Amino acid sequence: MATLHLPTGRIQVLAGAEVSLDPAWVSLPRPIQFPTLDGQTAHGLYYPPTNPVVSGPVDVRPPLLVQPHPGPTADAKARLDLRIQFFTSRGFGVVEVNYAGSTGYGRAYRERLTGQWGLLDVTDCLDAAHSLVQTGEADGRQLVISGASAGGFTALCALAFHDLFAAGTSAYGIADLETFRERAPKFQAHELDRLVGPYPEAVVTYRARSPVHAADQITSPVLLLQGLEDTIVPPAQTRRSWPRRSTARASPIAISPSKARAMGCVVPAASSGPLRRSCPFTWTP
Repeated sequence: MATLHLPTGRIQVLAGAEVSLDPAWVSLPRPIQFPTLDGQTAHGLYYPPTNPVVSGPVDVRPPLLVQPHPGPTADAKARLDLRIQFFTSRGFGVVEVNYAGSTGYGRAYRERLTGQWGLLDVTDCLDAAHSLVQTGEADGRQLVISGASAGGFTALCALAFHDLFAAGTSAYGIADLETFRERAPKFQAHELDRLVGPYPEAVVTYRARSPVHAADQITSPVLLLQGLEDTIVPPAQTRRSWPRRSTARASPIAISPSKARAMGCVVPAASSGPLRRSCPFTWTP
């Protein structure tokens, strides 16, 4: 955050930190469009692997990290995100998916998610991955998905109801829509009437789209990053529900607690660990 003094052009930084980066290490995003399962066009930002010191074999495609944004009616913007650069500098391509419902593409595009949250956002992420595999920019055997909050919900749905991704990470992701409705702020809870359906009339839909009820269908490793002080995605739910419901599966579900507050607001000491833990977790040679 900064102020700009127009007469002099002087910029005063009010908050934030100066980051010194060699441009050779910075992956620049490229806007992409791709066809979707329902015959529409979706959008995203693709960051190619970028490392001036090391390059992969010419005949090997890089792994791809698919990131659905939180919101779910927000959007991913082209800006410097060191979390993305962490992965691109280590050989991953990263695509931030502006799935159906994202802002910035017109009213019709934003309203496509009405009644479809947990469906169209998920298939758009799958279609983004398929598109980059088809263009030769990703290895179809090394696709992983990671999301936070509502993006974590999308990631967990992709893992629970589809078998495309080799691994996934959810940071304080919504796993139970009923619990979320009970605990979320009022404006978010009532937005679910539009995105999922009126409650309790649509209770069957809420449960059918909640990945916590389908943990036994997940066949890929999952890392859950859980805030110990999160009141909206409570740690007790994560500890009890996921291990109990995943006993029939061979793939592990790992739970990594941190001193995060509600919905991903973290204390400074807790902010660096998830990246270190998720990078080796998502690497699937």
